[in-house]
Amino acid sequence: MTPGRLTVARQRLFRPPTYLTVQILAVYTPTRVFGWTPWAQSVNPGAPVVQVRTATAVLDWVIEHPEDFRWATELVQPEGAVPVRLEMPEL
Repeated sequence: MTPGRLTVARQRLFRPPTYLTVQILAVYTPTRVFGWTPWAQSVNPGAPVVQVRTATAVLDWVIEHPEDFRWATELVQPEGAVPVRLEMPEL
């Protein structure tokens, strides 16, 4: 994470990771808390899901550790943008 950008890594068995960096145009209010799903067993089921807008898509971003919520959302907020609301959703 850097101001206005989010980098994600794709981990594959026996291959080096590949990285994708997206420019964040806006960070929106958390839409919900993450629930348990078979494809994401390692993610905290109470983690907030925040929507981030890029130039081509609106993405769901799961912040795995709720205690990092404010720090993470403020870090990727684009410079000069006004957040809609950056508060933890009710669990």
